[in-house]
Amino acid sequence: MTRTGRLPLAVLPLALTYLAVALNMTIASVALPTISTQFQASAEQLAWIVNATPMVSAAFILFAGAWSDRIGRKRMLIIGNVIFLVSAILATSTSFLVHAADLSRQIPEPLPDHPGNTFLAGEPVTVALPAQLPETATSWRLLDEADHELDRGTFGSTPPNRLDLGARTVGFYRIEFLDKEDGLLDWTSAAVLARLRAPTPLDSPVCLDLATSWFARDNPIDQSRFANLASLAGVNWVRDRMRWSEMEPEPGRFATH
Repeated sequence: MTRTGRLPLAVLPLALTYLAVALNMTIASVALPTISTQFQASAEQLAWIVNATPMVSAAFILFAGAWSDRIGRKRMLIIGNVIFLVSAILATSTSFLVHAADLSRQIPEPLPDHPGNTFLAGEPVTVALPAQLPETATSWRLLDEADHELDRGTFGSTPPNRLDLGARTVGFYRIEFLDKEDGLLDWTSAAVLARLRAPTPLDSPVCLDLATSWFARDNPIDQSRFANLASLAGVNWVRDRMRWSEMEPEPGRFATH
């Protein structure tokens, strides 16, 4: 301390430098939950992530000390702070590029044939009639998820291939096909989804269990339909299911494709 009882001005940059060092040593701990979730890291791997930064810093201290003796401690402190600042800026830029990549993704649109009778709000809802609809079908009615009747209509002498229900609000619907006594002959469903306001981020943790390998094995068309429906719901990635007998056809022999 000086004679006036105040700390030297040089202590301020030293204190800020030490603060940066402390943050650098502990910042990984804050990200551990996200790392564990997105990369399925084990407890041992997370421990290595936390310990990696102090280990690398400790290794470079030896070189920093030698260089401080050669070029001066003040100059070495400035160089170290500049390197830290540039690294922080680059890390921020990388994060920006990731979000820029998110922006480059397009907001998904339904496929032309609207698989699963799935539509976006504002689109006219047109559903295909069941292939085996009995000839005795004379009318239809539209119900919401609470079984409230929303609309009703009749068929002519020949039912159309598709039923035009007009634009509907966001929700799930049941379309029932009836005989002349209002007896239920068959039914199908439809969904109206809200359009995504922005593309789904690349790091979104939202996932679906699709079991594509079960229901659309060796069927690229259905696989693309499943993927489209998932994207319309804002899903970033899917979890698939595989039969262990296909992974290991015989004890000790694993499939290679």
